[in-house]
Amino acid sequence: MSAIRDEMPYSNAMTTLAHLFPTIMVIYGASMVLEWVEFYDLQNYSFVVQTLAFAPFTAVVLISWTHMIFSPICMKCMRSVPVDAPAQAQRQMYLLWIFHYMTGWLFISVLVGLALVSSIVRVILVGTIHEPSWTRAPLDIFIMGALWSGWVHHKLRPWCPYCKGWDEGGEHEVVPDPLPTGTKVDNS
Repeated sequence: MSAIRDEMPYSNAMTTLAHLFPTIMVIYGASMVLEWVEFYDLQNYSFVVQTLAFAPFTAVVLISWTHMIFSPICMKCMRSVPVDAPAQAQRQMYLLWIFHYMTGWLFISVLVGLALVSSIVRVILVGTIHEPSWTRAPLDIFIMGALWSGWVHHKLRPWCPYCKGWDEGGEHEVVPDPLPTGTKVDNS
């Protein structure tokens, strides 16, 4: 086996799946919108459509986040870094902020609040917790935005104003001093 990560068969498959993240976000988002506008009969097809959309979505999200967090940057990721990355980081600071604070209490509070408000609105409007599905739209949009913020952060990480740099208590890279062995010495 090669030592280069992108040449390993297992790694290639996982990298390919990880890079399906934007596509699967669009497909799953479209299925959610179709459910919100009640495009299909919710009683007969909702479970089937949501299961067919949710299973690959969940798998790709887990693989993508594992790829973004735990693996070294791959060639596809390097190629996807925009040419104007510093400018894009400035334009997308809100998404970068969401990524950094999505495990904090503010994020969890907003998530729980949206879920409660969605459920309360459903009960008030219809008298049941099951209908209408459009009341779940703010919660779904918030979750999709949080997931998308991770993808944006992965591409713009070196320019993220919220990441700690070396001089701000971030991780320090240990670099050994060069060894003079095997070097040419100029004796002039």
